Amino acid sequence: MIKLYSLKKTENIIKEMEPAIHKASEDYHVPEAFIKAILYREIKDIDLLDAGVDMIVKSRFLSRLFHRHDSSTGYGQIYGFVAVNALNFALENQLVTKAQLGLPEDRTFSSKDPEDVRFIWLKLHKDREFNLKLSVLNMVSGASETVGRTDFSTFSAEEYKLAFSRYNANVKKITAYGEEVYGYYMIYKEA
Repeated sequence: MIKLYSLKKTENIIKEMEPAIHKASEDYHVPEAFIKAILYREIKDIDLLDAGVDMIVKSRFLSRLFHRHDSSTGYGQIYGFVAVNALNFALENQLVTKAQLGLPEDRTFSSKDPEDVRFIWLKLHKDREFNLKLSVLNMVSGASETVGRTDFSTFSAEEYKLAFSRYNANVKKITAYGEEVYGYYMIYKEA
């Protein structure tokens, strides 16, 4: 499939995002190298199919026609339902407020409600900063789920790989994705 971003463009996007990445790192206590490693892996693999599926999901008519109501979107390549789950984890653990994310205070979100998923997906698709924040919150919730804690400074190499693997799939084992992203993490950590 035809990739939308070259490796050089991917690196430039991450450089442009550094202030937002730094803020998310400080706000959610996730190492910048961890965030950059996942973003690098996700951005470099965005292709024409991703853009096409996003167009389908964005259009109510096409999403009904093709029975496609969610997709991975934005630089974090995060699904709406995954973002809702990460949001609810963050709210329950008082990591963030709805106001901080620009969400209505009087609305609750369920990953089982198609309208909630669509609402969040549209915001993920249109708002890069929101996409980054929810992607990072998904990193935190995934680490909590797989490693059992979110103090990244105490993670072993294997625990990092588990957390990276969980970002990409709902698994509790190290995958090829986790191994690959760990390599990027080590590069960013040394930079």
